[in-house]
Amino acid sequence: MLLDFEVAYLGYLELKKINVGKLQDKIEESKSSENEKIRNEIMELQKNDRDVIEKGKSAFVSFMRSYKEHDLKYIFKHENMDIGDTANSFFLFRIPRVKEILGKKIDGFKETKINFEDVKFVDKNQESQYLQKRERNQQRREEKEAYLLEQKKKYEEKKKAKGRSKSQRKKRNLDDERKNFDEFTEEERLVKKLKKGQITLASFKERMKDLDLSDVEED
Repeated sequence: MLLDFEVAYLGYLELKKINVGKLQDKIEESKSSENEKIRNEIMELQKNDRDVIEKGKSAFVSFMRSYKEHDLKYIFKHENMDIGDTANSFFLFRIPRVKEILGKKIDGFKETKINFEDVKFVDKNQESQYLQKRERNQQRREEKEAYLLEQKKKYEEKKKAKGRSKSQRKKRNLDDERKNFDEFTEEERLVKKLKKGQITLASFKERMKDLDLSDVEED
């Protein structure tokens, strides 16, 4: 059955010379109760075998991705999908986290209050493989978290060191300015002493050398 926003697909089929008949039968109340009975039966199957859960999840993910990548995107618009209703049609315990639906608003989903992580595979080999895979995934997550934590630590240390370097450069510049000011002040004092005859020219030149200033020419 087509949804309201998918009806334009009928016009596309007509252009392609494909004839389709209209479904006349409506869903009766008895049919609705029959659907609920089927839903409950499938839910019970899932509670006893994780394989049914995984197949339902895979089918849902495949459907969502194929719908989003449909060639007729102007008709089958992914953003118009009722994700909650679609998930219900796959009898899911919980909607899988996939990029196609992240951030999307989900209404009407009937989430089952069951910890499906505790549901085991009936097949022993499948259960063993699943546990190994889960352990590997957990290890990868822990390694990734440790790596990100280490990178954050390095970034913070680098940022702190950069701040220290900036502070040290600023202090060094202030020290240089203070030293230059002190040397300039000392130079003025010596010039005044020389003019007043309080020191000799030779003594003045010697003191100026100590200040790393240029030599003074004799008159």
